Amino acid sequence: PEHPVMRGSHENGDIFFQHREACNEYYDAVPAIVEEYMDKVNAKLGTNYKLFNYYGAEDADRVIVAMGSICDVAEEVIDYSPVFKSIFLNVNIIVTHDLMAACHALFGNKEGIACILGTGSHSCHYDGNGIINNKAVSLGYIIGDEGSGNHIGKQLLRDYCYKTMPTELSEKFENEYDTEIPSIIDNIYHKNQVSKYLASLSRFAYENNEHDYMKAICSKCFDEFIEYFILKYETSKDLEIGFVGSIAYYFQDLLSECLENYKLTLGKVIKSPIEGLIEFHSHH
Repeated sequence: PEHPVMRGSHENGDIFFQHREACNEYYDAVPAIVEEYMDKVNAKLGTNYKLFNYYGAEDADRVIVAMGSICDVAEEVIDYSPVFKSIFLNVNIIVTHDLMAACHALFGNKEGIACILGTGSHSCHYDGNGIINNKAVSLGYIIGDEGSGNHIGKQLLRDYCYKTMPTELSEKFENEYDTEIPSIIDNIYHKNQVSKYLASLSRFAYENNEHDYMKAICSKCFDEFIEYFILKYETSKDLEIGFVGSIAYYFQDLLSECLENYKLTLGKVIKSPIEGLIEFHSHH
């Protein structure tokens, strides 16, 4: 880039400037600067933040490089796999997607639409052997997770703060939760496990599920889940729709009504997949 020469080819402007910026020595300096300030934070807070924090066996032959919520899941797998192996000798430990666990628990070897409706939400089309169609896109608690506990909790929190929640429910909400705005902001923007915090508010919806306002809020959330996570599958009206998760379990009557409005068939609803998984794997 310092001395461009044309030799039988052409470099477009975007590629030229990529090469030009690659020569900038300040980019190479950024990692060291970031790590220096991380060390200063660590010294004050007693934390151990680095550019990359290694977690796992020292003699690992495979390494996952990850960022975001998958890190917590990966750490749990690392923590628990040795425990399983020490108890169940000569057993291969297979870690797979939570959707596959839902499929096995709900349908075994039968075809159906498997849905997760708990803290978060997701779905897939299962043919009895594997996931063949996963048209639904799970966007997480910030802009997605329709129908989930954190989706319901988010609606309640917003209505309370905007003062659109009915007065009698608003007063009950104040008695059960810390509703000071600084505290709410702190829980959402400064603390870990935000989705769990939001999902914890859905208990209030269940405890007051006979109220018309609450039915309307939850129905709207379930309708959005149906639209984005079930109707995406062309054969959804021909198959049973099964659910795993606490929200589906505790709100199954209202969920059933919402499904009926779309002429969909509710199948098995279970709070946790473990019982169904025990039955499935005892025969496979």
